[in-house]
Amino acid sequence: IFSVPTSVFSFFLGTKMAAQPFALSSPGKVVPATPQLDEETPLLPHSVAQPSYSAGFCTFILMSSMMGGGSLSLPWCFAHTGTALGLLSLLAWASLSSYTMYLLSTCGRKTGDSDYEVLASRCLGRHSGIIVHALLLLLMLSVCIGYLILMSDILSHLLGGLWAWVASAGHSPSSLSNAVAPRFLCIILFVLSVAPRCVATHVSGSRHSSAVGFAAILALTGVVAARRIMGSPSPVHGVAPVWWKPGTVSPQEMVRAMLYTMPIYSGVYVCHFNVLSVQSRLSDPTPARCTAVLVVTACTCGLIYCALAVEGYLFSGQFTCDNFLLNYPSIDPLVTIGRLLMATALWANYPNMAIPCRILLQGATIPLKRAVVGFFKGHPSEPAVASSSSTTETAQKAVRVAHALLVLKLAILGAVALPSVSVVWTLAIPLTCNVIAYMLPPLFYLQIVHTRWTLTSLVAVVLLLFSGLSVFPMMAEAFARMGAPACPALPPSRV
Repeated sequence: IFSVPTSVFSFFLGTKMAAQPFALSSPGKVVPATPQLDEETPLLPHSVAQPSYSAGFCTFILMSSMMGGGSLSLPWCFAHTGTALGLLSLLAWASLSSYTMYLLSTCGRKTGDSDYEVLASRCLGRHSGIIVHALLLLLMLSVCIGYLILMSDILSHLLGGLWAWVASAGHSPSSLSNAVAPRFLCIILFVLSVAPRCVATHVSGSRHSSAVGFAAILALTGVVAARRIMGSPSPVHGVAPVWWKPGTVSPQEMVRAMLYTMPIYSGVYVCHFNVLSVQSRLSDPTPARCTAVLVVTACTCGLIYCALAVEGYLFSGQFTCDNFLLNYPSIDPLVTIGRLLMATALWANYPNMAIPCRILLQGATIPLKRAVVGFFKGHPSEPAVASSSSTTETAQKAVRVAHALLVLKLAILGAVALPSVSVVWTLAIPLTCNVIAYMLPPLFYLQIVHTRWTLTSLVAVVLLLFSGLSVFPMMAEAFARMGAPACPALPPSRV
């Protein structure tokens, strides 16, 4: 329902070239957009107050922000598409992601913008920033819900394994191998542990927590590879993974499977909202140096994703869960280490998602409040903004607490109402990540950089059409399979 008008409106904003586009450079100030420049224009010089980072460190920052909880669903995607198409999809979306990040980087070099919303306002008009703001809010809220579901799945197995170990006095009877704790209890425990950190005024230590998540995924890849090499018993032992899925299903089913898994294949490469800010800190930011950082980021993450997806898929084959850690027994010692690492990473990174979501939600209520006040007064009004001296720190903290509680409540409702994390990814990513990462960057490029038709411009148009037209089919397939279980049912002979 929402994807079609959003796609049409975004396409309309990008194709309707205004004679004098404007951009918001600061609150209350409007400046003309930078005129179109050629691709050889050098970058704007750094501000003296801003520290510069090396290319390796910028690559590490982007990789840490790119790799997240969505990678736990990649083996599940392989179960739907097969290994061959899964690997091709990961490599193809790595190329598309690096290309759209290159388009975004080029636009940032022309305008000097280091903020995604500001660039959107500059390219597509002042009101397009509202759309980007809403998309970012929906994206962050969806990630909060997805991470909460992942954390409840991981905690349920960790607590269930602990209970099984205590109940068996240190032994591992088969009857307790799949013991799990109640999901709702795990959700409440996790929310209570992160709630105080979600009230902070700003995100602190985001680089460190993102690095923890990056290291956890690397370690988890090694853990599942070691577990498979050691010959861990699988609940579907003897079921061979499918290498070429189209050879076993009809073409129509294969197309539906690709549409169903496309949001996850594309969403695991999204870090586009950090590209401009990281590029503004890069030392010696030449075009070739910026492009190299983006390409290395996407390719390295793609190789890690391929290894993790293959190793996770080989364990359970076509019966892989949408969080592949659910396929392993609760009392598996080696996988328990991997679960602990991922639980630590999710706990450390959750405020990095909840705090921006809270800030975006707080920013979204301001124009709503102004509209309501103007409606009841009978005319558009701009209520006076209270001075900072009249706003006490206690009142500001109360506002932060109220919005943080609202975000956590919405996340709990979503985690309880939705059956699995795959529902979150397949419903939210087409509407948010697809627009932010694969639809708007080509629009930005055509508005700012495009002066004559080149291969880059043609590819940008094709990618724009593909990303816009694929939103509705992906959403339709996600709605059609919304009731699918997180873990496919085993055949009776293997239960």
